[in-house]
Parts: sequence; structure tokens; C-alpha cells
Amino acid sequence: MHVLFQRWPKEVDVSAIEKDEKFLISLSEVLEIPIDDIDRLRTIWRGNFIPTLRLIQQKELSFSIRLLGGSLAQYMRATHEWFEDIKNTFPAVTIARCIMYQQYPQYRQYPDRVCITERK
Repeated sequence: MHVLFQRWPKEVDVSAIEKDEKFLISLSEVLEIPIDDIDRLRTIWRGNFIPTLRLIQQKELSFSIRLLGGSLAQYMRATHEWFEDIKNTFPAVTIARCIMYQQYPQYRQYPDRVCITERK
């Protein structure tokens, strides 16, 4: 998101999306995220929505997503869709199987975890 955010006009503060819907539409286009997903982020981040967007605009951040109240099947489906999107968006990245449970015994029940490595 940080890299995409660099296309946001420097003269427009990101808080403008709260005042005018045309800026929300612009943000959606710049970040290549549907408006519905931006609204979900607004709900999740609540009062931290604009400050978090500013942080993302300033530097790269790491995200983690937790599925609360969902089944393992929903989790597997969601992560599969997420990795498919990564593969399609970043063709220079190789998705390879790795055996995480050798290093992290708590993951023994998930031997098919995925490692992302840069293609050489």
C-alpha cells in the first residue's frame, strides 16, 4: 500500500476523504482497493483510520489479519484467495512450499504452510 500511496497528490491531505466522497473514490483508485474494502478498514481502525493511512503513506508497514469467529475452512479459503492475489499481482515472486514445523513445532498441524521467496 505504501508504494501505491506515493501516487496520492502531495497537496491533498488524506483526511480530505472524510469531507468529500470524490477523495474517497480517488483513494480507492490510487490504492487499487474497492471502496467497500476501504470502508471495512475504516470500521476496523475506527478513530485511527486517518492516522493509520498517514503512517502507511509515510513508510512501509507490516499487516497481520486475524479471522475472528470463523472456521478453519473459512480461514483456508481466505488465505488461498489472498495468496492467489499475491501471485497474480507480483509475478516476480515464487510461492513455494516450506516445512515450517521443523523450525516452529507449534505449526506441526499445518505442514503445508507457504513460504514466499524472491525469484532469482
